[in-house]
Amino acid sequence: MDREGALPLLVPPHYMLAESEKRIQAFETKCLRRLLGIHGWEHRTNKFVRNKVTSRVGPQVTLLQMVKRRKLVWFGHVIRHDCLAKTVMQSAAEGGRYRGRQRKSWSDNVKEDSSTHVRPPHNSPR
Repeated sequence: MDREGALPLLVPPHYMLAESEKRIQAFETKCLRRLLGIHGWEHRTNKFVRNKVTSRVGPQVTLLQMVKRRKLVWFGHVIRHDCLAKTVMQSAAEGGRYRGRQRKSWSDNVKEDSSTHVRPPHNSPR
């Protein structure tokens, strides 16, 4: 399964909501089940599927970890250069805010992802 090629289709480039994270995990588990030949009527847990993959091929980086890592790499690339994307990311929008709980911004996501230290295992490809 070509994980790198599937990423642009799965995740919007500018943000990732909790719903998107759940969909990515569901997609990955569905693909792993198909690769292992586990059918829906067998009622195997996701933990069982992940353990079976780990026992066959060793520890793997999850698709969600890969997405978060790529987002942080892109953020670092943009911050190091003087470009329009950097200007837009560092600027603040004018106007008032809506009532209720504030939506999580892209920068909030980056701060949260960088605090979790997403790193691949030693034997996995970058």
